[in-house]
Amino acid sequence: MRAIKQAHSLENVKKPNFDSSIYVTIITDASYFHETGAAGYAVWMKYGEKSTVTRKAGYFLSKGSTQAELQALEIGVETAINMDIVKDKVVVIQSDCTGALDNLDLSELRKLAKFVKIKHVKGHQGHTTPRNSVNTWCDHKAREQGRKFNNMLKKGID
Repeated sequence: MRAIKQAHSLENVKKPNFDSSIYVTIITDASYFHETGAAGYAVWMKYGEKSTVTRKAGYFLSKGSTQAELQALEIGVETAINMDIVKDKVVVIQSDCTGALDNLDLSELRKLAKFVKIKHVKGHQGHTTPRNSVNTWCDHKAREQGRKFNNMLKKGID
């Protein structure tokens, strides 16, 4: 009986080698301000042998919240392509907006990447998982950038 328990122990299970260098993960979020059309975005990317993390944030005008989320995704994908980090990689794109994920044009990325995977991450979950923590960072940064641009536009309107 003891041999059977030991054989089923997780300590004796060989874990497959995980090569993180073949993956590029892109997580984005946007925040939209209806009054002015201001939107903020944030992009978080992890890639390479050393799991390098790159973050980017900014703002733009948009026509709605889903459109802002789509623009954030496009900025993330375009940035990764311009950084030349997607060639022959498995690219995982994540957002909390299914409408934007459904409308993202991946034709250029698919020509370069080995495989492209789209994942929905449930928004506003705090730090329950590492993925949720990144989405929370993106959410806060996008809101900060959007609020900044919204205030600039409102001052110009008054």
